[in-house]
Amino acid sequence: ALSHGLTDETDAAIPREADDLHKPEYAPSVRFLTPTSETLTLLPSRATVRVSVSSHFPVARVQFFVNNLFIGSANKEPWQISLTPSEIDTIGSANELKAVAYDVVENRGEASVTFTVIE
Repeated sequence: ALSHGLTDETDAAIPREADDLHKPEYAPSVRFLTPTSETLTLLPSRATVRVSVSSHFPVARVQFFVNNLFIGSANKEPWQISLTPSEIDTIGSANELKAVAYDVVENRGEASVTFTVIE
């Protein structure tokens, strides 16, 4: 290891400061505006997915997933995307939609909602 420039760390290399940026209470809070659990979506219809996000630090992005498949992201307000259920390979009658928000220091918060697709 020494021949490759690698050495053992000393106690001086161990951080002593507390991390005051990545606390659980600083995780962004995400809430679905549309759809809601009661929403029925027609298979060929285009639907808008919209969330509200509150955060201690500015929000950097929101990523959206249907049944754990990434379907898109928003990098500024409004935190929304459009989707057409018939274009999603994993779509079924009951589906989980998840939004994951990240702030500028990479704190993460998420919310999920189940929505129903009908033909």
